Amino acid sequence: MGTASTNSTKPAMRDSLIAAAFRLFLERGYEQTTVDDIVTLAGVGRRSFFRYFPSKEDVVFPDHEQCLDDMTRFLAASADTDDPMVRVCDAARLVMRMYAENPTFSVQRYRLTREVAGLRTYELSVVWRYEKTLGDYLRTRWADRRDGTLRANVAAAAVVAAHNHALRHWLRSGGE
Repeated sequence: MGTASTNSTKPAMRDSLIAAAFRLFLERGYEQTTVDDIVTLAGVGRRSFFRYFPSKEDVVFPDHEQCLDDMTRFLAASADTDDPMVRVCDAARLVMRMYAENPTFSVQRYRLTREVAGLRTYELSVVWRYEKTLGDYLRTRWADRRDGTLRANVAAAAVVAAHNHALRHWLRSGGE
């Protein structure tokens, strides 16, 4: 019984930290908002923030770690008979679904990352991790090919580029 209440409390506290952070980012700006401001608005202690987010940047991208884990598990669960490119495209759709689950938040995050250079850099590191995950999977699947590494790297980069193009188009439209 204690575990269930703890599990339901954690997401609520995490979500309240995210909501407080974005409210402040939108009102004051990202650079002008401190972690102390966020925890004060959320009504929790500073340690609670760092239990969920290693840094202020991480609160802007709260769902990517889970999505990367989901993508990795999805790819690892593929059968030998699965077409690797179909599987990689389906994995990229997992990321798109993550954005589509909360269009308002996704659009706010997009606008914020356009305004704050440090967040764009952080976002690039996240994108690189998605590309690496896809490339690792494809390199394994195409290990027996002479051009397997090159093919895997190019294919992973192409899928990520296509995904990002479609995602930015959707975000610029306001999530429509």
